Amino acid sequence: MSTIYIIILLVLILCFIFRDIIFKVLKGEKSNFYKSKKVTTQEYNICEPEGRNILIDILDTDVKILGDENIKDIFIQTSYLVDEFFYDISHDQKTIKIIRNNKENFKEIGNCGRVLIKVPINKMLNDIEISVNNGDIEIYDITSHELKIECGNGALRLDSSRVKSINLSKSNGDVYLSHVCGDSIDLDIKNGNGDFVDVHTERVHVNVSNGDFIYANADENYKIGDLKVNVDNGKKKLKVNY
Repeated sequence: MSTIYIIILLVLILCFIFRDIIFKVLKGEKSNFYKSKKVTTQEYNICEPEGRNILIDILDTDVKILGDENIKDIFIQTSYLVDEFFYDISHDQKTIKIIRNNKENFKEIGNCGRVLIKVPINKMLNDIEISVNNGDIEIYDITSHELKIECGNGALRLDSSRVKSINLSKSNGDVYLSHVCGDSIDLDIKNGNGDFVDVHTERVHVNVSNGDFIYANADENYKIGDLKVNVDNGKKKLKVNY
């Protein structure tokens, strides 16, 4: 009987030591393996960034796109932890494609990659399309005609950017937009919150299920022509003129 008590005590001690990891797993969050495993990194430079399309289809990966005033070309860096997968990167005069291979076994591999894209801050991109199953997406200081994002677990942040048309579909995570200018925004969130701060656009259509939505503009003189916000099983707070 004493042996059973000792085993139970050891299990409780291990659970206490690794409580943060266990909590993240139970919440469906990814662990940070970068601290304990070797990272393989590849870098690419692509000339003539003006008017390019960017297509990203990579399942379980973090994505960051940054506008950079110190570069002239598009810089891409991919990082991953295991040899079972890599990123297929191709481009022509119109489109840059970043696709992760071995999609059929991504559940076994897990989230163990990152993609960083830097673009010249003064260049206009055409269309940006991102599909990520599990990972954080961060976009800062870009200019684009259209941005379309479909993503699952993880956070989505768009900051200090000018995009004419924005279409965001998000599940199991929060969406944050700040200092964004454009013509139209369509946002659909399931199981997450939406937070808009100083977002200036003519049309905003928002659907939120199982979450809250906040929209606040500091400029009280700015008016929105078409604002529709539907929140199911949550709260909404709007501080805008329309």
